[in-house]
Amino acid sequence: MEDNFSTLLDEWKEQLETPRYNSNLKELVYLINKYMKKDGSVLEIGGGISKHIQHIKSKERYVLDISKKLISLNKFKRATFLVGDVLKLPKNFENKFDVIFCNGLIHHIKD
Repeated sequence: MEDNFSTLLDEWKEQLETPRYNSNLKELVYLINKYMKKDGSVLEIGGGISKHIQHIKSKERYVLDISKKLISLNKFKRATFLVGDVLKLPKNFENKFDVIFCNGLIHHIKD
């Protein structure tokens, strides 16, 4: 499964630069920051090469993705990047985050 997402990397990088994507990014970040506690924690699921997490104002920031390759491409240092499957989250994730969000993930999950 990881390989499928890694092969989409070039397509995603191109999409990340479109005005539509950046407009959606700004709106998502605005809404999260509006309701996020500054000492809170946030988890982005399916973050891959996350452009979101660096703009979110929270004490603890986490990004989870199934692809080691995509996670390794992140340059933002003030977040914890985790490799894992959203369908197999560890028990210690329960009640750990104030906000959990995903952007562009749901259509990749099989029924």
